[in-house]
Amino acid sequence: MATYKQRLEIVLNHSLSSDWETGFARDLISRLDRKRSLSIGQRRVLDKVEKQLVERTTQATVPNKLGDEIKALIEGAEKGSYTLSAWQMSIMKSFRLQVLRGATLSEKQTKILDDVRQASNPVTQAAWKVEYKADYKEMADKLYEIYKDSQYWANLWDTIGAGEVPDKSRFLRMFNHNRIQGLIKNMSAVPKYSVGDYVFTRAGATSWSKLYKIRRRNDEDRSIIYPFLHILKVNPTLPTTYARGGNTYLVNPVGTMETIVVEEREIRKISKKERLAGRVVVKH
Repeated sequence: MATYKQRLEIVLNHSLSSDWETGFARDLISRLDRKRSLSIGQRRVLDKVEKQLVERTTQATVPNKLGDEIKALIEGAEKGSYTLSAWQMSIMKSFRLQVLRGATLSEKQTKILDDVRQASNPVTQAAWKVEYKADYKEMADKLYEIYKDSQYWANLWDTIGAGEVPDKSRFLRMFNHNRIQGLIKNMSAVPKYSVGDYVFTRAGATSWSKLYKIRRRNDEDRSIIYPFLHILKVNPTLPTTYARGGNTYLVNPVGTMETIVVEEREIRKISKKERLAGRVVVKH
């Protein structure tokens, strides 16, 4: 008679197990490895999962055109014939289980399946590789440098960072997103200021915190004196915001050895009065 761990390993490695079922099996195997027993409820769920797997295995032997197509698409991706994201692989497996139960796919699910069909088509795949390298790769690499540690579109950044061609549908949805388009626009925007210009930080800008250690306080009238910012370099880093004024500047607070990076939306021109005074005084 099989032990609980052996039964769970069968569930874990079964091709028709859902993501939830494999996770359930993995958690219980870990529990058993820690010398802990299964609760009555967990044993009942295991019995139920095994019963469902037996039913699915039987259903899989019955000819099912759509189910067989989905299975072939999954196997093609696993062999490396084309690339699907982890999410696409997971959703395709759930589609197969859904079809084997006799259920139909919704309109939205059918659209996802069509995207996978397109990705698996050798002609479409070859054409997309050419299009991506010609029209998108350079910008995609820049976006990767900004978003590589972000949780948003993580699978896409992993693919781009590895030098591979991402899935067309998912890439274009990301690329045409309002935030990404705003960021791209900032990358191509003409900077408002030039090297050698003197500027100052706008009220409420986050760069005020960077100026804290170089301010001077006048205890008599409680005023604070800030130096001008001398622009040393334009766009020392890629823009990181989709908001207008995302160009970056490397600046030196005059009279110090410090350098900081500020965004264009954070700085302003110096007024005539400030320029004549040679400093900016803020009353507190």
